[in-house]
Amino acid sequence: MKPTKILIAALRSAADRIEQTEDWDWGFVQSCNMGILAQEILNCNGRMICSYLRDFNGYFNCWSDISRTGHGFCGVTGLATAEITKVLHQHGIERKDYRRIENCSRRKEEVVFEFRQIANDLELERKTHADLNSRVPEEARG
Repeated sequence: MKPTKILIAALRSAADRIEQTEDWDWGFVQSCNMGILAQEILNCNGRMICSYLRDFNGYFNCWSDISRTGHGFCGVTGLATAEITKVLHQHGIERKDYRRIENCSRRKEEVVFEFRQIANDLELERKTHADLNSRVPEEARG
């Protein structure tokens, strides 16, 4: 994961949402760890996530399938799921991260803790990187 401001905020928001909702369901694409985080990043709802990941035959492309293949099409927009993953990637989530996020836990309390811990780690990484950059002379930064 790349320490972007949007990803850090989305992880915290997703943790709050998972903690406060009864709709979290590890096994359901729109309500799972990655589904909720994607909703926060893409600023969309669960139905949209479901439609994004449903192919034209009505089958779901689960997050781990997309992380392996990068294939699939949105059943509503016709966009390749690669376009959706491209937006997620621009905000710091790489394909290899889907499995980590999805499998961080099947227990709600542990997911909330893990999301907050990842956000804290990414924020620390951002601050450390910014601090190191501030110590490098302007002409050496390129």
